Amino acid sequence: RFPIVGAYLYFEEDHNYLFRHKLEYKNLSEVEFEDVDYTDTSPNPNSIYAVGEYGLFIIRKFIPVTGIVTTAKELGTRERLYAIFILKDGIGNETGNFWICGRRGTMLLSDDFCHTFKNQDPKTSQDLFDVEFSDSLFGMAVGALGTIIWTDTGGALWKNELSFPTEDLQKNLNALKFYAPNKVIIVGDRGLVFILSYINNVWTTQQVSIIKTEDSVTYYPIKTDLKAVDYDPNTKTAYIVGSSK
Repeated sequence: RFPIVGAYLYFEEDHNYLFRHKLEYKNLSEVEFEDVDYTDTSPNPNSIYAVGEYGLFIIRKFIPVTGIVTTAKELGTRERLYAIFILKDGIGNETGNFWICGRRGTMLLSDDFCHTFKNQDPKTSQDLFDVEFSDSLFGMAVGALGTIIWTDTGGALWKNELSFPTEDLQKNLNALKFYAPNKVIIVGDRGLVFILSYINNVWTTQQVSIIKTEDSVTYYPIKTDLKAVDYDPNTKTAYIVGSSK
C-alpha cells in the first residue's frame, strides 16, 4: 500500500500496475488526510484505514463480490487526526487494537477491531503527531513542543514524566518507531533524533546527530525537520525522511 496524498488513496492491486482511486463518499474530495495504515488478514483483509481533518476516519475495503467499499466512521471528535496505529502480532495478524492521536491531546483506542472507539486521557493538551505500541500494553506518543507520553497499561494510564534538554522542548517531535520491545527512535524538527531505552523501569536517552556525507567526506549535522522514521529488523537499519531545507 502507499500513503494517502490529498483526497486520493494509492494502493497496489497487483505487482504490475498502480491504480489511483478518488474517494467518493459524501464530500470527501477536498478532505486532507494525515496518515494511513492497513490490514491484510482476517477479520479485515484488504482494508485501508485513513485519518485526517475534522476527526475524519475512513475505512476502505476491497470485497471480492462488491468491489471497493468506502465508509466513514464517527469517532466523536472534530479535531484533526494525525496518526493511526494498528497493533499486529509477530506474523502480521490484527490483534484488534487501534490507536488514533491528533490535535489538542486527542487519543482514541479501539480494542474491538474498530467497531467502537473510546477516549483516553493522554495527560497533555499538546498536539500529538504519532503513536505506536510494541505490544498491547507498552506504547508511546510524541507531539508538539517536545511532548512525549508513554504507557505500560495499554493507554489506561498515560505518563508524561519524560523530558528533554530545555533547548529541545520548543521543537516538535514528529514521529517514532519501536525497533525493539523497549527501545524507540524519535525524530523531530531541526534534525532532532533521540533513542530511548526502557531498562529496569528507567528511561535512558541518547541524542543522535545525523551527519551529511558525500563521497566519504563529512560536511555538517543535518538541521532540517525530520518527519518520519521506519526500521528494518532484517538489516537492523533505520530510515528517516524529512524536509530538504
